[in-house]
Amino acid sequence: MFQKHRIFFKLMLASTLALTLAAFGDDKYEQTRSADLIFESGSVYTMDPKLPEAEAVAVKEGKIVYVGDDTGLKEWRGKDTQIINLKGKMLLPGFVDTHNHAYLRAENIY
Repeated sequence: MFQKHRIFFKLMLASTLALTLAAFGDDKYEQTRSADLIFESGSVYTMDPKLPEAEAVAVKEGKIVYVGDDTGLKEWRGKDTQIINLKGKMLLPGFVDTHNHAYLRAENIY
């Protein structure tokens, strides 16, 4: 009976220690939270009717993680973040041309 309690106590102690170290460990939160690339001080056309224009965009690992005003960028800035000041210029979304004529290309192969 005491053996089960002892095992349970050890597991709880190890779990508590692991969670405490994860929460208060080194500065990994800043490293995981900071963006790789920030576009700021511009006019961002979002193509989203709920938020048609913004001032800033933050990108992390190739994905957009923040769109909004410049003041919201504070939490995304890190020591290794590349910052591009748009100086009021417009930032547009990427355009992908999905209209193509594959049969014309195939014609040239054969």
